[in-house]
Amino acid sequence: MSRNFTLRGVFVGCLIGVLINLSNTYYGLIAGSSQQMPIVSALLGFLIFKSLSRLGIELLSKAENVLIASTATATGCMPVTAGFAELIPALEYVLDPEDGGPVRLSWAKRMLWSLGLCFFGILFAALLRNRLVEPNNMPWPGATASSNVIQALYIEPEEAPPYSDELNLSLLPTIFPFDSDQTIVILLVPILRDIPILGPTLAHDCLWSLTLSPGFFGGGMIMGPEITLYMLTGAIVGWGILSLYVKQRGGWTVWISLSALVADAFVKISWIYFQPLWAAWGDTVRNYAWQLIYKSDYRGLVDEASSGYTENTDETDCTGSDPEQPPQIKNVSNSRAGHVFISGLLFLASIGFCMFATSTVFGKQFPLHYIFLSVLLALPMAVVSIRTLGESDYNPQSGIVSQLFFALITTGSRPGAVIVNVVSAAIATAGASQTGDLAYDFKIGQLVGATHQAQMNGQLIGSVFGAIISTLTYKLYVTRFQVPGPFLQIPASFLQISTAKLVLGRGLPEGAPQFSFVIGLIFSVLTAVKTMYADRYWQKFIPSGVSFAVGMLLLPAYTLSRTAGGLFTGIWLIMNPSRNSSIEVIGSGLILGESIASLADLVFAAFNVPQFGPK
Repeated sequence: MSRNFTLRGVFVGCLIGVLINLSNTYYGLIAGSSQQMPIVSALLGFLIFKSLSRLGIELLSKAENVLIASTATATGCMPVTAGFAELIPALEYVLDPEDGGPVRLSWAKRMLWSLGLCFFGILFAALLRNRLVEPNNMPWPGATASSNVIQALYIEPEEAPPYSDELNLSLLPTIFPFDSDQTIVILLVPILRDIPILGPTLAHDCLWSLTLSPGFFGGGMIMGPEITLYMLTGAIVGWGILSLYVKQRGGWTVWISLSALVADAFVKISWIYFQPLWAAWGDTVRNYAWQLIYKSDYRGLVDEASSGYTENTDETDCTGSDPEQPPQIKNVSNSRAGHVFISGLLFLASIGFCMFATSTVFGKQFPLHYIFLSVLLALPMAVVSIRTLGESDYNPQSGIVSQLFFALITTGSRPGAVIVNVVSAAIATAGASQTGDLAYDFKIGQLVGATHQAQMNGQLIGSVFGAIISTLTYKLYVTRFQVPGPFLQIPASFLQISTAKLVLGRGLPEGAPQFSFVIGLIFSVLTAVKTMYADRYWQKFIPSGVSFAVGMLLLPAYTLSRTAGGLFTGIWLIMNPSRNSSIEVIGSGLILGESIASLADLVFAAFNVPQFGPK
């Protein structure tokens, strides 16, 4: 256990987690995006201790490397879990006075809210680990790739395949200086953030420009050409075809993008829930329908449906206890049961603390039973999150589903209905997303051979530390920059409030219902086809509703930069198919480098450093 859980591993994991936390706050406020970066965390941890080994400090073990990645992930994901890129700015800067806004939270309340959300997702992931993470019934492509990179760091040089860890390790020290220098130049020359590549008229009227942001280029590299081209399609429709028409009527492309997002999320969530049922009972239902149509005797139907089951006539019950069971197996079983019992108690305690924190922060305007319902809703959503991450590396848009659920039990005329809707959904989404992210880390640990107890301890420490750091990094950015403004546009916050108003029946602007209905219907059909025929090559030419909606929501400057990064990845993989992991390292390095270098803007402001060129 000593080599699985070490203080030095937790300490370095927290330090790396601060960088990821800063990055997720930065990009969350700008574009509503976030990254886990387990590979970068593992590589940075390995690099740090490889450098310190010259001073006689022992190198990391593989289990310690997993501990660093798990702790860093827990620390870095807290801005998303606690809603500092979505809920908190929505309450403070987007919520209308008629809906009870703005809701300004003190530093202490932000801290308490963050701490209230940082536990139950981890503990629920630990409870689900035996059933959903440990079995090898899902491919876990991302976790497998991350574990392979960690394993490669410990292969002897003569055994290492070409382009393995040495390339990845050499990339990070090269990327950071280049990335930081470019970011500082952009801060000093603001026009580089909005280059009018299609001319000043389109840049002014339709906001078509290009940013040289290395971070968004890196984000596009990680997404790949397929997703970024879907986003570009959404940008062309929203900011090209519909922009002038919508602009004359007050601007409501957010409602169109929202309809595509809701349609995509609803179809995918429905498919995830009903697919296991259809797999289990689909043949029976089809046979039953066939018999009814042809009015045939279907007495054999039950026999057919149950033909796969045989009675166990063996004297030893396969589920019972074996009197000849070795004592060591019994000890392992008892130990596992003890861990589950303790995790269950801690999970119940975390729910109680979440209810206390939320009621303290929001007071009487947020009933206690809504908090409990939010936690209950997080549980099935967490299962969906783990399954989809295990099968496809996709974490579904559960926030919208949460808002739809709470709209069903909340009347739109209720005082504070919008606040209740967004806060309830935020709690449910926080638990589900954190469970998925940390179950992902559990899978990496299993594949590498690390113990889950050490990982869970690191995740708990990292989450508490991340809750504190998230409060500070959020305050750092909203104090320096205008919110919402040309730089920190908080699109996720606008989307969350707009969704709440939509599902609560607040009405849509003129012209929006017709366009929203058509777009929603189109993407319901497209998503259903794309999901049902996921193994066909032609489904790649059908745009994803989520990516299309994000392209409509974000400014074209960010979408164009991401598309360039995605196309770069496509070309890179054609020329270097064996260097797939390098793409994530380069992209994550660009994202981290820009977010860290953005702190230079605070220094420039403190010393009144002038900017150059038009703004």
